[in-house]
Amino acid sequence: MTATPIAVLVATCGRDNLLLGRSLLSVAAQTVAPEQVVIVSDGVALSSATCAAVARLLGPHAVVLHNQWASGAAGAWNYGLDWLWKEGFRGFVAVLDDDDTWDADHLEACK
Repeated sequence: MTATPIAVLVATCGRDNLLLGRSLLSVAAQTVAPEQVVIVSDGVALSSATCAAVARLLGPHAVVLHNQWASGAAGAWNYGLDWLWKEGFRGFVAVLDDDDTWDADHLEACK
């Protein structure tokens, strides 16, 4: 039996300090690494410095998108889900806000 792949979807809204210092640190600390991390910025696009910090923290499996759909968390999450689907991802998606954290074994428990 093949394990179901896990992606992480994070909605953010111009709170780079929370994104980098809280939620993405929580993702990076997981005991089971996600196959994909999608960060969707709602409103203002993330700065190039923040995008570089995301790449340093999470590596090549992280992508940063700018929400092109309805504003708000739901629009950002739906935009990210649509992107994952179009990229061929078929698995479990764990959703996280930019100001929240998980226990280190959250994704392991999801698997």
